[in-house]
Amino acid sequence: MNTFKQTFLDTRRVSVWGIGYLGYTSLLMLQSKGFYADVFDFDSSRLYGLAEKEYPNLEHKTAWSSRGELPSLDLTRINIVFDLENMFDNSVHIISFPGKDESDPENKLAIMAEYFIRFKERLKDCLILFQAAETPGDIEKYFITPLKQADINCSFASLFRTDWSAEEFFQAKHQQITAGHDRESMKKLELILCMLGIRHTPLPDIKSAEIYENSRKVLNHLIASFINQLSLAYSDVDIRRMVVPLVQSIRPDEITSGMGPIGYKYVAAVDSILEGSLYPERLRMVRDSETSSLSAILNYADFLKRKSIVDVTILGICEKGDQKDIRLSGPLVLAEKLVSDNICVRLHDPYFTEEEIMDILPGVGY
Repeated sequence: MNTFKQTFLDTRRVSVWGIGYLGYTSLLMLQSKGFYADVFDFDSSRLYGLAEKEYPNLEHKTAWSSRGELPSLDLTRINIVFDLENMFDNSVHIISFPGKDESDPENKLAIMAEYFIRFKERLKDCLILFQAAETPGDIEKYFITPLKQADINCSFASLFRTDWSAEEFFQAKHQQITAGHDRESMKKLELILCMLGIRHTPLPDIKSAEIYENSRKVLNHLIASFINQLSLAYSDVDIRRMVVPLVQSIRPDEITSGMGPIGYKYVAAVDSILEGSLYPERLRMVRDSETSSLSAILNYADFLKRKSIVDVTILGICEKGDQKDIRLSGPLVLAEKLVSDNICVRLHDPYFTEEEIMDILPGVGY
């Protein structure tokens, strides 16, 4: 770590792989903090265009900026690289392109891994930082594992970008989600982030960060889809006016990972929203939610049966952990299904006595 830190502080130079939106805006940020960069892209026309100050063009600027404007790069701080060998002189590598490309069936991370393995003698004690999140596990599968198998001693971390425009990126209102492959990787990443002034929240590992970033986008997609369906189901109401307060009213502390519905009041709300609509068939997401929780419980019971589990203890039968309420209790539904599958089930809940539990569900132990 000390060698890495001293080298990085002495050179203040990084290798940036890819100069699409992610790479170009990263270069702008790096330059604003006094860093230099070696730059490579698989599309050589981008490199030539950058050298001639013709890249990014008007189309790129319109797509990358809400104002259609982008600052120019200081080319005196950039070494445009056409020979890959010259990319391996630095202790920090920023991978700024996605692994998957519709025009190329091969994962670019796998191609990159081959290049890094070829120059493995020049990768000692370096940090490789990923900016694009795709299929969870891809970075480990296509890049980290091949390098580890080649006995390359370097660190890996993720700083997945969540912005959609250059303005959003430079405003940096939100903390970034980060992850390191190991403790040493995280220490190196924290040094870089400190120098760049980036606030961050770490996750346990890179795959967790990949899942997080994809799930964040999925949740936004689901919320938008629900709002659209709600607008169609209640076409006589201006749903748009309630979107912001509706989304802001969501309470993360009420959302838990468990089995079954999250309360009878929520299930009643599902029934109400369907009954009040003239077009309930348009609320497909809501209708599906009625069965998804029960299906999850039954699938979990089937999973235990397939694993030949013969004895199960369930701790807690209340719908909410701090209230004596078993209406629509997921744990009780699970217990009943397991008992019917001839699996020995024992229940415990601090809010219920042994006699009460036996009375609630005959056939279980305490």
